[in-house]
Amino acid sequence: MFKSKLQTRIFLLVIGLSFILITVFTSIQLHNHIERLRAYNKYRARVGTIVVKTSLERSFKSVQPEKVSGIFKSAVKSFTNKGVVERISILSMDGKVVATNDPLVKESGKAKEDIKTYLQLSRDTGADVWFFSTLNSAAQAVDIYIPIFTNLGSVYIVKLSFSASNIQKAFADILVPITLIAIVIIIANILLAIILLRTVVRPIKEVTAAINDTAAGNLNQQVNIKTGDEIEDLGNAFNRMIAMLKRKK
Repeated sequence: MFKSKLQTRIFLLVIGLSFILITVFTSIQLHNHIERLRAYNKYRARVGTIVVKTSLERSFKSVQPEKVSGIFKSAVKSFTNKGVVERISILSMDGKVVATNDPLVKESGKAKEDIKTYLQLSRDTGADVWFFSTLNSAAQAVDIYIPIFTNLGSVYIVKLSFSASNIQKAFADILVPITLIAIVIIIANILLAIILLRTVVRPIKEVTAAINDTAAGNLNQQVNIKTGDEIEDLGNAFNRMIAMLKRKK
């Protein structure tokens, strides 16, 4: 039967305890940070939606037809540079991309699908709503559709996409504090292991060595253990046993 030393078991216990504490702390911190990111992203989406709609509607109170595309492209660049939106696409009702900073919309031809989504949302929600939103589970994002009416009578759809939660960002944000806490936990557990070795393993080794010497015929053995617990009682019992053996001899 395999036997492991007490010292080995203590070290394995300390390693396991460190792993559990670090895992639990990391999970709690990651969950809390993701929730804060979600709340921030929702707030950012609301603010971004208001800013985009009011800015574009102000721009199209009086505009020439040939300037529409240029205004949209300039607006997309401005909103992106200022961090108002993450991804923005401006689509015509026939499914063409007027302006976008989202390469997927430009390359994959999803503009027509987005128009269909907008029309479905508008039918389901009602015409009196000034924007429509839906959760894109595949992209882990909130898609917002805003109809923009120009003075020319045409309608364009602005699609905004905001991350519902960003796990990679959450990991990056908590990496430093998690690392520091992990180091503190490991150091604390190493100190705990050293204390356990000194207060448990070393006295037991001392008693074991004395017992082996006694078994070899040496009765001049005394152990001096001052731990204030059952291990000290064990040492005192050994000393009494040696005294009794000397008297009987």
